[in-house]
Amino acid sequence: MTTNTNQIRLVIHVEGGIVQAIYSNSSAPIQVAIQDFDIEGADGDEIAMLEDGTEFVGHIEAIIHNDSCVADVFAAFDEEYPVIDKIRTAYPTGLEFQISMYNE
Repeated sequence: MTTNTNQIRLVIHVEGGIVQAIYSNSSAPIQVAIQDFDIEGADGDEIAMLEDGTEFVGHIEAIIHNDSCVADVFAAFDEEYPVIDKIRTAYPTGLEFQISMYNE
């Protein structure tokens, strides 16, 4: 199987029908909008509305960067997934250089 090491993968942790966390293999600043059309029992201040009048309950969820969690979950589905180890070295100029090594 060929794996794309640039592919962003997400794991959405749900308990009791509620999103508890979203994990990513990327350190990119990703945000996800959670949209649930089951508004029964929601308070009025929890309901948002689309331009066409469709109501939903939701919120914006920040992504948690966690390579090992994502790798473990994808492995449970027999998906090969290289974990990226990052080594950071500070240089006298104050610049930081990042080297990525892929474990396969």
